[in-house]
Amino acid sequence: RIFPLYYLTIALAFFIAPLLLPNETTISGSYLQSSYQHFTTQLWPAFALFTVFLPHVSSVIHPPIPFASQAWSIGVEENFYLLWPWLIRSFERHLSLMCLIIIAIKSIIDFIPFIFLPTHDFRPYFEFSALFQIESLAMGALFSLGWLNKSKWLLYLVAPRICTWSP
Repeated sequence: RIFPLYYLTIALAFFIAPLLLPNETTISGSYLQSSYQHFTTQLWPAFALFTVFLPHVSSVIHPPIPFASQAWSIGVEENFYLLWPWLIRSFERHLSLMCLIIIAIKSIIDFIPFIFLPTHDFRPYFEFSALFQIESLAMGALFSLGWLNKSKWLLYLVAPRICTWSP
C-alpha cells in the first residue's frame, strides 16, 4: 500500500520539484538551488538507490534530496521486511540469541571508530549508522519474543503490574 505513495513522492522530488524551485536568492531558495545543482550531476545513481529502497544509503553518499528526506524511514522499514524473514528462517531455534548477537555486533561496530581512530571524521559512517537501525529492530523483536514466551527476564525488566503472567 505504501509503494505507490513512495514512488510518487520520489518522482515529485526528483523530477517535478527541481522545475518548480524558486529563482530568487532567498536563503531557502539558494539552498534548494545549490542542492539541486550539485544533485543533478549524481541524479541517476541517487535515483537508483531510492528506487530500490535504499534512500538511507543515498543520504550518506549523495547530497540531500529536497522534499525526499523522509524516505529514509521507508528504506529502513523495507530493508527490515526483506532481511528479517531470512534471519528468522536461518536462526529459527535461536531467535533470542540472534537478536542479542545483532545488538552486540551493531553496538561494537558503532563504537570501534571512537576506540581506534578518535580524531578521524566519521560523519558519513555515523549518518548511515544512525539511519540503519537494525539493532533497534532486534531489540523490539527480542522483547516480542520475551512477551510471547512469557520469559522471566522480561518480568524483571518491566513492572510486575504490566506483566499478566506468573513466572
